Amino acid sequence: MAKGMSGKGAVMGLTSAVFVTALVIAGIAFALATSVRGLPSDVGGVGAQERSTMDPPSSYPLSVVPDPVELWAERNPEPEAEGEADAEGSEWNEEGEWSEGDGSEYSESESGESTEMSEPAVSDDDGELHNGWNDAVSYRVREERVAESGIKSSADYAMHVAIDFDVTYPQLEGSGQHFDEVNEALRDTALSFVNEYWEHPGEDAIERVKTSVEISTLGVPEDADALLSNDVTWAVTYNSDDFISVSFSDSFCIGSFMGEYLRLRCVNANLKTGEVYAFDDVLRMDETIASHFVDTLVANAGTDANGDGWVTEDECFSVSVIGRQAWIDALMGRGDYAYRVVPTFFVDEQGRVNLGVSYWLGNDSGVVRGWWDAILTDEQLDAARKNSTFWDLWENVETDG
Repeated sequence: MAKGMSGKGAVMGLTSAVFVTALVIAGIAFALATSVRGLPSDVGGVGAQERSTMDPPSSYPLSVVPDPVELWAERNPEPEAEGEADAEGSEWNEEGEWSEGDGSEYSESESGESTEMSEPAVSDDDGELHNGWNDAVSYRVREERVAESGIKSSADYAMHVAIDFDVTYPQLEGSGQHFDEVNEALRDTALSFVNEYWEHPGEDAIERVKTSVEISTLGVPEDADALLSNDVTWAVTYNSDDFISVSFSDSFCIGSFMGEYLRLRCVNANLKTGEVYAFDDVLRMDETIASHFVDTLVANAGTDANGDGWVTEDECFSVSVIGRQAWIDALMGRGDYAYRVVPTFFVDEQGRVNLGVSYWLGNDSGVVRGWWDAILTDEQLDAARKNSTFWDLWENVETDG
């Protein structure tokens, strides 16, 4: 419950959605082992929109994705030599395409574990979007799915584009007066990438796709000129008759595998008025919250390379890649990295406000990308809250919790 979190210390729990991987050019192959599903090899495709009534899923694991295309703009990575396999048994073939080895999944680990060390304070989440669905409400959730794949001729891009979309999202069913507005927000959030890059691409989207394939056609099928893929899963993290918080794990690929991203998107909605709250509507990012987020990145980075202690700030690649102050500046919308750091928020099952941050950062030694979230304390919320009806709802969330 949110009011009970302040006693847990300044370094609160950090929920891992995707964490640090120090990618160097030769190491990008690992990301392909956890990338999008296989694309059709022949021209043509199947489109489908499915509807089903179901209970919200219990949790959704989040994929690891490669660095965004702009970080690789001056690099020209080459595939490993034929037969040179990674630790998981996957390898490049002579065409530079990825083939699976023993079928084992990539499991990211910072270093070996030691039973003699006590772990730093972490949240009770474990790196997945967890369902916080409360069944004691007057409405239900129906999942809808938009799925389409194939190689399409696109007049917008003036090329053949391989698409692979699998987007799921919830829709509320019941007698709520403002369910139409909330359902529209849920649908639009889930389909953000499909709408922006496929249904109604603007000049910026078209330019990004063309730039991506100029850098690399990695992952683009033989009969296509570019790749667009999108996989979206969701979880209701909190709901009542007055309020609902939904999080989306949004993995998308722009142009080729070299333009693959992962982002957390959230919808926090007042069911009595239809109002949807974004981060900037309810909170002001201040240095205390920004510093707290950086602290929790370090606290949850695991053990150092030698396994003889927990990593320091300098050893934590996700922080050291640009430095602590640059991280804080980016979170506050300042500096060169501001556009690569996107804050959002959601409310979890216990009524706690979670700051979620999507990011794509890097330098010559490697990159970090994905998203992470941190539970905010009452003191942090009190100092940063804006005038919003969200806080009236949140007080009821606390009472209900």
